[in-house]
Amino acid sequence: MLSDTIESKLELLEAQFFQWKADLENKTLKLEKKLDAEIHHREQLQREIAFLREEKSTQSIKLSDTRELIQSKITGGAWDGMKLCSTKSFRQSTELPKRLPIMAQLFEAGIPGCKISNLLPVDIEPISIELSRTTMLRFLDLSENGIDADGAELIASFLATNSTLRVLDLRDNKIMPEGAQAIAKAVKETVSLEVLILDINFIGSAGAQALAEALEDNTSMRVLSVGHNGIDPQGGEAFGKMLRKNNTLEALILMFNSDIGSGGFAVARALEVNNSLRYLSMFQCHILNEGANEFLSSLQINKTLEVIFLGNNEISMAIKNKIRSIRSSLTISD
Repeated sequence: MLSDTIESKLELLEAQFFQWKADLENKTLKLEKKLDAEIHHREQLQREIAFLREEKSTQSIKLSDTRELIQSKITGGAWDGMKLCSTKSFRQSTELPKRLPIMAQLFEAGIPGCKISNLLPVDIEPISIELSRTTMLRFLDLSENGIDADGAELIASFLATNSTLRVLDLRDNKIMPEGAQAIAKAVKETVSLEVLILDINFIGSAGAQALAEALEDNTSMRVLSVGHNGIDPQGGEAFGKMLRKNNTLEALILMFNSDIGSGGFAVARALEVNNSLRYLSMFQCHILNEGANEFLSSLQINKTLEVIFLGNNEISMAIKNKIRSIRSSLTISD
């Protein structure tokens, strides 16, 4: 009887041992597969780093090779002299007002243009030189390239001498206040640029003030988008001053500048005298009821603004409804 009990326990222990052994082997196999995957991933990263280092080591690029460089970095289009569909991707990737005639014209015309991607700092200068030589380009998308202040200065030098470019998209780069100031200086010189997109570029108040000043006497710009740039009340006041003088700008996008606050007063009051602006976005700009009342007062005088975004601000529904009731042709959107 005792021997049967001992034998039964030994069989149970033996079964548990083999189960433990099998579990251990399975875990070991999984760890080995995971290790192999990590080694493969590391080797792939090392190859990519080596490739990037090789690209960066090319400090000077012959001008004869620049066009090939540009071609290799163009996405969804071609270079020069071809009617492209670049503006279609632009339509999908931007929140700019598509009701405005200028935007509709660009989208429908398929103007010659391109998007250049995956730029390295060393690429900016030769590409700027090549861009300065072309007279065919009307639309240029350099968004999401990590372009810094120095790169923006190079682009500004091309822009200042260009007389054909109509749309420049520098969205989601890092041009900083200094880069915005360089672009603003070029805007004073150019006579063709109609749309400038600078969202998410850390331009701050200094950059905003420079751009606003550049547009005071500008007669070509019709759309300016500077959303999400840390613009403060002084920047807002500068745009208000600009709107009192400029009578060609049709759209001003200031969304996601939550520090503008009281600077919105100047923008609101400028609408009393401005007769060109048709689209204004103050979405999430820390506009309070007091500021909203300024818009209410100005919009009773203004007859040209068609769409105003005031969502994500601390504005009562009662004031919003009063603005909505001013005239049927005015759309107030959240």
